[in-house]
Amino acid sequence: MNFSRRAATPIVLALLVLGAALASSASATTPAWIIAGSPLATGETAALAESTTVTETFAIKGVTAGVAWKTQCTTMKLPKSTIEGERTRRDEPVRMEGCSLSGAAHCEVPSTIEFDPLTSTLEGTAGSFKLKFVPSSGTEVVTVNISGTGCAITGPFIIKGTMSCNYPGVETEAINHVLEFSLTSGSELKHAGEKVTLTGKDEFWLASGLKWKVA
Repeated sequence: MNFSRRAATPIVLALLVLGAALASSASATTPAWIIAGSPLATGETAALAESTTVTETFAIKGVTAGVAWKTQCTTMKLPKSTIEGERTRRDEPVRMEGCSLSGAAHCEVPSTIEFDPLTSTLEGTAGSFKLKFVPSSGTEVVTVNISGTGCAITGPFIIKGTMSCNYPGVETEAINHVLEFSLTSGSELKHAGEKVTLTGKDEFWLASGLKWKVA
């Protein structure tokens, strides 16, 4: 059966519209960064402020040779951190300051602990967004140097794996957002085959001071 060119035009147009809609839907990424009401385009970056406000002291805990130890740090700095459209974050590096060690007699750690460069990705849905951090290269996340005269567990403790944090309230546009590491947020860290935990909470913001969110 032959169709006239005139009769076929509406069908062709309908197919084109449907195809465009499907392509648009397929290319949309969620979750994604939204700054001042506009999505951050793929590859576009926005710097995070270096300072953060720690609202729950960061703690790295482990057990080595039967000795339980805990490193606590009161300050978190982001000297070179950016978010990148559509859903990536890069930290080169994360720096924890005001650190001290407890639980292991005669042992101490440097006051500053610096993580290896990290790349993270937004995951989840509204109400349960997360960031999953992985080493930008290799498997090492952070090295904790424990030392001290009489310390039974001296040596660089190389911690490997991934870190995941909760992102409560990030779907609401605001200047500050909360990043929360907990025992159940999904981190998987180990030193020499032994489990290591990371907990802590801080508020951070864009260097521009603009309101932002995830959607």
